[in-house]
Amino acid sequence: MPNFEEVCRKIFSDSRWIKKVLIGSLLCFIPIVNLFAFGYLYRFAEQLRRKGSFDLPEWVEWRRLFREGLRFLFVWVLYFLVPLLLGWFVSEGLDFFTSGALGRLIYLPFSMVMLLVPALTVAALFVYQTKDRFQDILQFKIILRMIQLTARRLIVPSFVLIGIMWVFWPLCGFTFFIGFILVIPYYTLLFIKLKD
Repeated sequence: MPNFEEVCRKIFSDSRWIKKVLIGSLLCFIPIVNLFAFGYLYRFAEQLRRKGSFDLPEWVEWRRLFREGLRFLFVWVLYFLVPLLLGWFVSEGLDFFTSGALGRLIYLPFSMVMLLVPALTVAALFVYQTKDRFQDILQFKIILRMIQLTARRLIVPSFVLIGIMWVFWPLCGFTFFIGFILVIPYYTLLFIKLKD
């Protein structure tokens, strides 16, 4: 099982990675059109799971990319966006009910959720793609168990993704796409090993 640094090195060894990532990053800035970039991430995760290939896919079969983008969007909303919003509401609720007495500690729930959501998203995608059944996305127990069993190995990539997204927030299309291009292979390999 390669470490996170080796996974990143393999991705960047593709001679055309800059062009492929640039296309996806630019697409991420445009609502609705960003579904093509989501489809690309979906395809990359599926290729890793089935073939173990780190080569970034080509930008082909745009209709299929759009359909796969809808699948990725649903998983992303359920396992990334909804938990983030819940974490934010809990943090804001703590601030309200303690009248600000906790200071910056109120953001602890949001920060904890923020570290979990990238891995939750990829775990849900992994479970969904295994049998390609829509109802598998709702197997919360299995997905949470996958996170629990691999928790220690998920911390560094989660920090990297959240760090990239935080520092380069104005470039959110780039940070989102590049961040997921980096964590999808690592998480997917962890979940494949867990399945074996």
